[in-house]
Amino acid sequence: MAEDLKAIDASVAGEHVRLLVEGGLTVSGDTMDDKRAWLQANADFLRRSLLEHGDHCTGMHGALFTEPASPKTHAGMLFMNPVGFPRISGEALMAAATIAIDHRIIHVSADELYLDTPAGVLTATPSLGMRAKGGVGGMQLTGLAGFVQDAGVDVEFDGRTVSVDVAFGGEFFAVVDADSIGLPVIQESAFDLVRAAERLLPAVDRVVQRRRPGLSLMHGAIFTDSLRSPDYVRSATVLGGGLLLRSPGAASTIALMALWESRGSLTDRTFIHESAFGTLLYGTVFARQVVEGRRIIVPTIESPVAMIGSCVLGRGEWPVRSE
Repeated sequence: MAEDLKAIDASVAGEHVRLLVEGGLTVSGDTMDDKRAWLQANADFLRRSLLEHGDHCTGMHGALFTEPASPKTHAGMLFMNPVGFPRISGEALMAAATIAIDHRIIHVSADELYLDTPAGVLTATPSLGMRAKGGVGGMQLTGLAGFVQDAGVDVEFDGRTVSVDVAFGGEFFAVVDADSIGLPVIQESAFDLVRAAERLLPAVDRVVQRRRPGLSLMHGAIFTDSLRSPDYVRSATVLGGGLLLRSPGAASTIALMALWESRGSLTDRTFIHESAFGTLLYGTVFARQVVEGRRIIVPTIESPVAMIGSCVLGRGEWPVRSE
């Protein structure tokens, strides 16, 4: 019998996150992208074993610490979800950083953690300000840049032409006004939103690849609702593979803030992002720059983090290919 998996669970903006703390494996690779590729090739059974247990499995996200690949970082971090191994999950990073500090998994003299990920080196800092927003504590994530790749791309969708913005927030997203496809951004529309994303994303990929061969495929679709105010937006994010986030999505929040910035409407006030499930993330501009005429922002994303508890998952023997 192989060693049991041991994990600690937390919740961030509606997403249940499970951090693997014992029973994992040594991940090979010189860079964090190499390590992610190694996991994809060798450890899908670990992903399924970690995420397919418990009462909150739908949409569960996972994370594990590794040796970092970049200097002056405390640890490397890799991510997983029910549809694969994303380059970044902001919710998983915020939850894992909170767990690492609370349980002293990473020993540092200060609370600020520098974490090496496939999306770059990111900073996680405890946020006492989340108490004022109804949380018992929270975490800030900084380091992911956002920008708009293409604005106003015409895409054929269900016999009509819809306008799509391609924005980056650690991954590329297709952003579309939900009204233009006739769907409300509410929990009751979850099934229809997933099916719409399954049709929309391949259509966007085809158009974008013709315009910019070699550009990464869309990581997901963001369906935006009518604005509640210039600094408050409701949306639903569906990742490729049909995973509707319960959170607004940290990467999605950055992509939308970048879109607002490109339109000249992003202020220095707190940007409030609400999901179809009513959960919230908060973004503020940390840095701005213009590179070759393109506006780039680096926001700080904040969320309350709720600790759930520890669990032990019996897994039996599982195959990992040798080097």
